[in-house]
Amino acid sequence: MPAISTVVLLTLALGAATAATSHQAKTQKKAEHKQERLLTSQLAEQEESRKKQEDKEAADEAQVSANLARDRQRLRGRRAGASNRSGTIATSPVGVVGSPTTGQKTVLGL
Repeated sequence: MPAISTVVLLTLALGAATAATSHQAKTQKKAEHKQERLLTSQLAEQEESRKKQEDKEAADEAQVSANLARDRQRLRGRRAGASNRSGTIATSPVGVVGSPTTGQKTVLGL
């Protein structure tokens, strides 16, 4: 009878050791899964931050481009005003309305 109880005790001890190892493995797997979720979250935040920065840079470039176009238009208007004529002569379907304001008359071909 003592041999049976020794075998039973060894079996129980081995089962307990196996259960402890199984618990450690589950705990380790949970920790790894949590770490993986944390890394995934951090990568998503970095990607979102990068995207926002790119969008901001694109908006800044668009603003600079719009400012340049506006400045060119103003300069074009100043140049036209400096020569006492507009950039376009306004006409109607029947021709020029009134006398157009053009620059100084010159003789061509001399």
